[in-house]
Amino acid sequence: ALQWGGALGVSVLIAGAIGGFLGLFYPRIVRNPWRLVALGGLIALALAAGAWGAVLYPGVVWLVAASPVVFAAMIVVVAYDRHLAVAVAGGTALLVAAAADLGIGFVAVCATGAALAAWRLDAIRNRNDVVRAALVVAAGLAVSVIVVGLLERPIVSGILPEILLDAVLAGGGGFIAGALTLVALPTVERVFDIVTGMTLSELRDPKQPLLRQLQQRAPGTFNHSLTVASLAEVAAESIGADGLHVYVGAMYHDIGKMNKPDYFVENQPPGFNKHNKLSPAMSLVVIVGHVKEGIELAREYG
Repeated sequence: ALQWGGALGVSVLIAGAIGGFLGLFYPRIVRNPWRLVALGGLIALALAAGAWGAVLYPGVVWLVAASPVVFAAMIVVVAYDRHLAVAVAGGTALLVAAAADLGIGFVAVCATGAALAAWRLDAIRNRNDVVRAALVVAAGLAVSVIVVGLLERPIVSGILPEILLDAVLAGGGGFIAGALTLVALPTVERVFDIVTGMTLSELRDPKQPLLRQLQQRAPGTFNHSLTVASLAEVAAESIGADGLHVYVGAMYHDIGKMNKPDYFVENQPPGFNKHNKLSPAMSLVVIVGHVKEGIELAREYG
């Protein structure tokens, strides 16, 4: 009973530390019940899967216990940022280690995998980025398991093949975590209400239906948006902001003009201006109206 009480106390302390970290550095998550529940559910799922796997399948503990922790880190770095991902992975690894009586080496290996995931997944532009990240994480986990095995296990005859097998299992678990992250990305975007770099890269494509319509119906506005997007991307990157996000926003910022393209100067031929026949008040209505129409188009096309 005392041992169970100690394990429960440690778990409460670790959970409290995660909660305190969120309260101090991520108040927007704490203020949003849905995001808080989603993040808590992800941690609980990783904890349950890791501890359950370690208890039922101790022979492949590096595969079944480490991969859920790394998967949670990958999801968090995609949904939020690398700092929160490393913190969540560290706390989850400590919880799994406490629940399944695993050593500090397990926490060190999971922290290595989480750090590599945070490094490689901070900016996802396409599926290949996720695959490359999974390979890097797998290699990092394999190497860290070898190092931990040489430190923690007695060097006796036949131990090296066992350590190498553990390394292969850990690497396989890291790659599986990356594959699951790739599959889960659309769900992650919906659950956490975020847009990943992969989706932004797709929206940037001029072949997107909405951009293609803009190019056909209001070519002047399309070229104007392209110029603004290029300038805004460089400006955003110069101050450390997300250049891709800004570029996509600029590309779509004037889509509402395609409903009445001739009323905007970039689409008018020289010497022709429809506003000359309108009162100032009506001109104002037409010009300001493109914002509302653009919002409606954006919602219609998702």
